[in-house]
Amino acid sequence: MLGPLLRHRDFAWYISGNALSWLALWMQRVAIGWLSWELTHSALWVGLIAMAQFSPVVILGPMFGVLADKLERRRHAITVTSVQMVLAMLLCLVSVLGWMRIELLFVLCLAIGITSSAYQPVRLAMVNDVVPKELLSRAIAFNSVVFNTTR
Repeated sequence: MLGPLLRHRDFAWYISGNALSWLALWMQRVAIGWLSWELTHSALWVGLIAMAQFSPVVILGPMFGVLADKLERRRHAITVTSVQMVLAMLLCLVSVLGWMRIELLFVLCLAIGITSSAYQPVRLAMVNDVVPKELLSRAIAFNSVVFNTTR
């Protein structure tokens, strides 16, 4: 089943890069939850931080989906991923320097949530761009398996 898919160089690169990216994303989300607890010892703040990360995907995701259909997907993905990288580095730097406050974490998580909502539709649509039509259903299924496995 996977042989024909992984013979397509673009799909192999796409799925490899996404698997590493998703692993890092899930580690970041766990670390953010832990950090919010360490800063406040408040379940309310942990929930608000999670809401800041996940609610933009539900609210803004459909609008970014329309953009994903109109823009050049590869460029959009590179831009959004670059912004996500900068936000992750900023989160790390502020934490390491001891400047982190729960309000700043909330703002950073909201920005991370917005960029995630911008990337999600592109991530899903790019599968269509990297495999031939006859392998599309297999590629979508494998993509879903890899995404859920990284959790």
